[in-house]
Amino acid sequence: MTQIYDKDIEWRSDGEPTHGGWPPMLGDDVATGLVFECDKYKVFAEQVVHGHGLDFSPAFLKRWICYGYRMRCKAR
Repeated sequence: MTQIYDKDIEWRSDGEPTHGGWPPMLGDDVATGLVFECDKYKVFAEQVVHGHGLDFSPAFLKRWICYGYRMRCKAR
């Protein structure tokens, strides 16, 4: 996340003046597999194809990793 959206994170962290500024944004880089767990549920990430057909530069596509997330609750 931080590598692909570094400019967006910087802009949002500096605040958007027409909205009165925003609190700093914190991002956690993830990989496939379990990314979050608590007593009630678990969140898993898997790589997905998303936007790969768009006209991005080869340098950008090397950093373009998209994830789909699945939540698993105790009962489901």
